[in-house]
Amino acid sequence: MLDLSTQERGLLIRLGALIVDAEGEEVLAGLTVAESNFLVAQRSGPILAAEQAEHWLYQQILEAHLRARLALLSRRLDYLLAK
Repeated sequence: MLDLSTQERGLLIRLGALIVDAEGEEVLAGLTVAESNFLVAQRSGPILAAEQAEHWLYQQILEAHLRARLALLSRRLDYLLAK
């Protein structure tokens, strides 16, 4: 289970950003368990010079998550428009 507050978890579920994968693990849409844990752990705090590589990785994983969410929303919109 990801380290999220009840409010964060509820909001992410409503937004379609938090899902349960095929193995029954809670993950951020489009990410693995490891990537989801990394993104949640890195979501706040200042970026220090020594953390630039982690910040770059954070940005890459965040982009993958946002692309997956956008694709999901696009599919939902196509479905609604086809009705």
